[in-house]
Amino acid sequence: MANPAHRVLRFVAAIAVVIVLNGEMSSTKAASCDVCSVTASGDNECDCALCRNSVWMSVDYLMWWTRGDSVPALVTTSPAGTPRAAAGVLGQPGTTTLFGGDKLNDDLRSGVRVRGGVWNDCNTKGLDFQFFALETKAARYQRGSNGDPILSRPFIDSNSNQPIAELAAYPGLLSGSVDANVTSNGLWGWGTNYRSVLSQCGTKCCGSRWDVAIGYRQLRMDDHIGIQERLTSPLFAQGTELVLNDQFATRNAFYGLNLGLNHQLRRSDWRLDSFLNVGLGGTSSRVRVQGDTTIMQSGVPVVTQTGGLLALQSNIGDYRHSDFSAIFDLGTNVGYRVRENLWLHVGYSLLFWPNVYRAGDQIDEQVNPNLLPPAAPQPGDVNRPIYPGRKTDFWAQGINIGIDYRY
Repeated sequence: MANPAHRVLRFVAAIAVVIVLNGEMSSTKAASCDVCSVTASGDNECDCALCRNSVWMSVDYLMWWTRGDSVPALVTTSPAGTPRAAAGVLGQPGTTTLFGGDKLNDDLRSGVRVRGGVWNDCNTKGLDFQFFALETKAARYQRGSNGDPILSRPFIDSNSNQPIAELAAYPGLLSGSVDANVTSNGLWGWGTNYRSVLSQCGTKCCGSRWDVAIGYRQLRMDDHIGIQERLTSPLFAQGTELVLNDQFATRNAFYGLNLGLNHQLRRSDWRLDSFLNVGLGGTSSRVRVQGDTTIMQSGVPVVTQTGGLLALQSNIGDYRHSDFSAIFDLGTNVGYRVRENLWLHVGYSLLFWPNVYRAGDQIDEQVNPNLLPPAAPQPGDVNRPIYPGRKTDFWAQGINIGIDYRY
């Protein structure tokens, strides 16, 4: 994947090409726009073509950070010689977390935002649209071992309420591999609005302008956590391999009304644009928890049983939720006019989305070992793991650089 700095350089180079091409069509600016003036009658007027532009388009390169997915410790290790009962157990001396135990996928993401619209001849009423998307981010741990190093998957025994661990590789006992991944499948959204001028003063080229917007918007965000173990042991029948899978997937989609307030301040070739949007509607969420254990043995039919380690009969399922949400996003851009119809800008944006379901929050770290396949629950056992159904707040923020073209 290209370094974000390289992407910025390529984006700036593309902007330069657009400037050159635009310069061939209009090599000079209209002089009347370089001076702020109001007619004697008090009407807002400006003779330059820029102020009468009715169609506009904006493209941004996004460099955003998002709130990471809180993931419990999924893979641990211990030094050679650690007793079997203490190997990989959280809280034991020497235990180290190899993957998880923190927020993941909270680093810089690249993205794109496209906006556009049309105004009537007097620039008092118009329509606009917007689309944006961030790239997918993934964190992954993959390791195989013949027992050195020790590989373990920690959890809490729900019957004793004590931390223990399932071994994936231990000297003389187990050889195996662990492949764990946490993926955020991007954030994207779109919307369209009707806009109307609320107030304006000065001229359209040099002055202040407020407008309000009402419309529709949609957001979408998906997360996924997968853990797979492949195990062999001298204690198994010859040619036998166990494959354990745990899967946690979430999907959040917002649909609702958008209410917006926009402000523009112009001073000759400079422009400051600010916006605030509030979305009122519903967040529809889906959470899927899946787990299985497959036994493969030479000359014997493959056997698959329900349940892995963190996804067992007690929490496996397809869960759906609907919650009212009030989301908001705000931002500001500073722009400079380089040609009659062309602007460059740089800015900052923030998006806040409450009541979302993240994959890491749906993992219950307490497990009843008697429910591991083949399940053999005992009287008095605690029925864990459960489906917690935890909600959280999500945010995304960052800077953007882009171009505006107005015709």
